[in-house]
Amino acid sequence: MYEFDLKLPYESQITISVKDWSLIGNKSLIGKTVIDLEDRFYSSCYAMCGLPKKYEISGYNAWRDKLFPSQILALMCRKWRLKIPDYGPDYLIVYTLEEKSKDYKFEFCEERSIVNKNDQFVTSIKTPGIDYRIVREELALTALNDWHNITGTFLVPEHLETRYLYNPDQPEFEQGKIRMWIDMFSLEDNSFMLNNQIPKPVDISPRKPKKFQLRVNIYNTEDVILDDENPLTGERSSDIYIKGYLADKVDEAQKTDTHFRSLNGDGIIYLKFINFKKFHFYLGKFNWRFIFDFEYLPAEEMIIYKQKPSKFSFYTVEKKVEPTITFECWDADLISSDDILGSLQLNLCKMIKGAKSSSFCKMSMLKKNTNNQEINLFKVKGHHPR
Repeated sequence: MYEFDLKLPYESQITISVKDWSLIGNKSLIGKTVIDLEDRFYSSCYAMCGLPKKYEISGYNAWRDKLFPSQILALMCRKWRLKIPDYGPDYLIVYTLEEKSKDYKFEFCEERSIVNKNDQFVTSIKTPGIDYRIVREELALTALNDWHNITGTFLVPEHLETRYLYNPDQPEFEQGKIRMWIDMFSLEDNSFMLNNQIPKPVDISPRKPKKFQLRVNIYNTEDVILDDENPLTGERSSDIYIKGYLADKVDEAQKTDTHFRSLNGDGIIYLKFINFKKFHFYLGKFNWRFIFDFEYLPAEEMIIYKQKPSKFSFYTVEKKVEPTITFECWDADLISSDDILGSLQLNLCKMIKGAKSSSFCKMSMLKKNTNNQEINLFKVKGHHPR
């Protein structure tokens, strides 16, 4: 955001340029756009500050103009040589160019909505608990948004304008677009204005992500493909380990220990000892924990992290990816490369509601056609059901 003090008509134009940043050498011009500020300041469409649809006194959509809607309405009536509007406790009468009256009535309800009623007699009833100063401003803003029915001219609404960028070396080719808006305020000391202070600028700083830590407990595997075969006995087995990574950070994947010679696809190591008697001995399951620290943006439901575009870059770029976690089951090989046996990807914002017991937990729960309820782990309070 940039702020400038200027004097019209001496400083009537503003030039916005977009350049290519370079560590060594000059920054080359990509394109620029020129805006005529004097034309906006003296426009009959009130192009200095866009008009919102609703009057708010607080929050992200708070009124940001120097003048209140009632002051802007009085200013526009003088510019168009209309009669002074008449205010009531809950109504407003504005006179058109043909000196016809247009009535605007404020409906008292929980949502504080405004209803535009034309050519209709409206009675005024005072209702306790209502701030009539806000009612007055909301009625004036309704009349301003309906200005095209009064004078035939539309006033500039609150919007983001798109400006085209052009390069003087190639003026016939568009070099891109820039989205922006401009607010203009007069610094003259107008004694008739109730609010002569320039409001604070809108906070357009990026949303700050929240820090989270995801903990995943790898307990056991079942019915994993047996990829290896003993050439002497023909017995099939797999050397199982689990790899997991968050989003697309494959380079930061975490691994469990390897359970060698799994004969039935389970993470339990099953050993046989034959010495006079036959013993069946079970070693422990995986019982391994993955811990992922990350930053999450709730408004966009995205994970945010920074990384360099390449190893030789001097700067980092911010990436936004979906909050997914991927698990891969691998078969460890001593000589050749490891073989992947299967994978599973889960979206943390669209998690399937957990089963009551492990016997009911099946892969069919992940199908979209089933009636399983999806939950957002970032919004669920308490523990995820098992």
